Amino acid sequence: MTLSPDQSVVLLGVSFCLVYLAFNGAQNLLTSGSEKLGPFELGSWSLGGLYLANTVSGLCLAVPACSWTTDRNAIIYWIGAVPVFIIANVVYQKYTLLPASVFAGLSAGVQWTACWGYLSSCISWKNDPKQTAFLTGVFYGIMQSSQILGNLSSSIFQHHVSDGDVWLAVFYAVSCAVGMALLFFLPNLKREHPPIIIPIGEKLTGMANIILKEPPMRWMVLMFIYSGYTQTYFFGIFTNWVSDALTGSTSGSSSANTEDIGYVMAWFGFSDSIFSFLLGWLGSQMGGKYVISASSLSCAAAIALLCGLDGHHHMVSLSGIAFLFGAADAGYNAIIVATLTRFYPKSGGPEQVYKSTCAFAAFQMFQAGVTSIAFFYNSSISNWTQTYIFATTLVLAVFAYFWLAAFHFTHIELPTVEQDGEDADSETKGLLQDDA
Repeated sequence: MTLSPDQSVVLLGVSFCLVYLAFNGAQNLLTSGSEKLGPFELGSWSLGGLYLANTVSGLCLAVPACSWTTDRNAIIYWIGAVPVFIIANVVYQKYTLLPASVFAGLSAGVQWTACWGYLSSCISWKNDPKQTAFLTGVFYGIMQSSQILGNLSSSIFQHHVSDGDVWLAVFYAVSCAVGMALLFFLPNLKREHPPIIIPIGEKLTGMANIILKEPPMRWMVLMFIYSGYTQTYFFGIFTNWVSDALTGSTSGSSSANTEDIGYVMAWFGFSDSIFSFLLGWLGSQMGGKYVISASSLSCAAAIALLCGLDGHHHMVSLSGIAFLFGAADAGYNAIIVATLTRFYPKSGGPEQVYKSTCAFAAFQMFQAGVTSIAFFYNSSISNWTQTYIFATTLVLAVFAYFWLAAFHFTHIELPTVEQDGEDADSETKGLLQDDA
């Protein structure tokens, strides 16, 4: 039985939720284990290598890998790195963990490029451009629920279950296995052309062309940078703030109970998931400008409240700030992918499909690259400085989106859309002339 576009998006979201529940949990175990190895700091270097390899993957590997086969198959082929990464965290030896982290980073670049490409194909398959933001929000709403499940399961298993670490590892393994199995039920969208085999040199040229010569992409890079910095800020810098606020420390010398931090971040995940649905729907009904405005105001309010913290604070206020950050993350996730799909849809002939793959790979490259850079220098920069940098990237992202809305959204040339053997009516063709 062939799934509909809506069902395919839901199944893709559930699969990635289960797989990345385990993947993110393994990263948390990796970070917490680094202290045990003293000067080697194996966990930190492994995570740094993972994000750096992810950047290289977006630059050199993702487009050839996704062009050689369908996006669905590319996801299945490369997602096998996740269980390897989880096993390496259980064994925890430098001879296995470092290569596994690099492999996981290279794989993640292909996985996410293929995932966004598959999502774009489902949107094109549905043949209703107005649903672009909504379907993107549905995917992220389901996928981001992994943060709720991950933080709560970690807190419960590690603090309320005997041999909790063992059972947590079993839980991650089962979650990953089920998520990977579900991917096989995704429909393999048909190609209207043979696979494209692209030499590395030509691939690099194609990436440079789409970044340097495509006016929309040049502005979207600012949004990619903000998206990349959120990965470091939300899951690194903000958790440091939470730890300091819960203990009343201002120097970062004290550590809060990891269970409390997990509960605070569960509110982040809950907000991220719920607002992905809500803001995706809002984007489909009123336009992306309203989503970006609401998300940016939510982020600005959270930053202001966070900077106003002094001394010891309770979990209620910190959970409220996490909730606001989650809403901000939800809006930008949905709109960035929806906007890329709008400018570079995964439909049409080989050239258009290739350009779309390059666009999503560029997003992956910049996002992972900024995360990698921030990861390596964040230990030497104060939380205040990191927050100023984060606020600056937010302002630039807002400016970039509204520039695109003002000068580029109304100039998109639409291909002829055939529906039931006839051209789509003018109303359908005009949907993309409105805001994303």
